[in-house]
Amino acid sequence: METSDVPVGVADVSITDSKPNPPAPTNTASMLPPCRVCGEKASGFHYGANTCEACKGFFRRSLKKKGEYKCVNNKDCNIGPGKRNGCPKCRYKICLDIGMSKEGKYNDSI
Repeated sequence: METSDVPVGVADVSITDSKPNPPAPTNTASMLPPCRVCGEKASGFHYGANTCEACKGFFRRSLKKKGEYKCVNNKDCNIGPGKRNGCPKCRYKICLDIGMSKEGKYNDSI
């Protein structure tokens, strides 16, 4: 019969932390669709549409100006990633076309 220096019942026991790991934080901004105006990374639902911070600010300033802009390209400008500052008239038109409004401001979330 063999003898052991380890007390009976202790040799095969491992100690583990019984606390469950908290869920990994989710990055809400990464789960949003792209900005509906320019296609860049959206930051939330602003003025009634998913937009980036730049387009949110542009629309806010446009409300103060009452959208008084002029287009030099027959209102057919490409407002896409990296090109959102090209034509304020066409950018503002896209904002209105996707449903952005002053009343939508109070629906902001994130």
